[in-house]
Amino acid sequence: MRNHNGIRVVCLIAPPLILLPLSILTFALERVSRSLLAYETSRNWRSGSWSITLNHQDIDIRVNPAPTAAILGIALASYFVSIVSACGIWELRRVEGTARHQRSWSWVVVLLNAGVAVASIAVLAWGSALLSQEKWKSGADAFQDERKSRETFMCGIAKFYPSEGWARPACGVAQATRFLLIPLALAAVLTLWAAGVLVRDRGGAKWLAGGKGRYGAFPSTIEMELQHPAAPKNNSHVNERPAFR
Repeated sequence: MRNHNGIRVVCLIAPPLILLPLSILTFALERVSRSLLAYETSRNWRSGSWSITLNHQDIDIRVNPAPTAAILGIALASYFVSIVSACGIWELRRVEGTARHQRSWSWVVVLLNAGVAVASIAVLAWGSALLSQEKWKSGADAFQDERKSRETFMCGIAKFYPSEGWARPACGVAQATRFLLIPLALAAVLTLWAAGVLVRDRGGAKWLAGGKGRYGAFPSTIEMELQHPAAPKNNSHVNERPAFR
């Protein structure tokens, strides 16, 4: 016979285990994107600015660090959330232990993954809107002294300076890094679904909010032993004799 309980546990713990490699991949691609641009730039040690040579002209590169920092922050947060969520779902795989302990794990998994999902979608929307505003209309935009995202620089160079062969793969890596926020959000949503299944087994939202839920009448074995100590055995007084003065 198949172990359906084991299959169920695997299905429930799979989403956070998917979130883990996605977070690592997002972080790695962002670092690769940074390295590709840094390799083609040089630094003016007098002014401290970075420049790149396009058509035999030096152009200052002023990168807006906010989009990069946001993506890196989500990648790092997703890494830790995936580990905590996997531990939480493993802890909740069976209905045992105190309700407070299991309720705490449930809230941790739900809140952390909801935060990752919302933050991923928000950063993706904000980054896409920022790119549409910064998008180069011609090659002359490279000479504007404005802070722009790294993806804007690399994709603009790839479009208007095709002789720069490095720019097209660098642009692709930057775009892939940004769009990886979508599977990150989906993995977090699937982890929320797994937590919802486990919460439903315990009584649903009523139990999560502090109610007894479906299993409220069954405290743990340890609690029962502490609250109701074992009664003395019936034969413990058989051999006792009344004391006479």
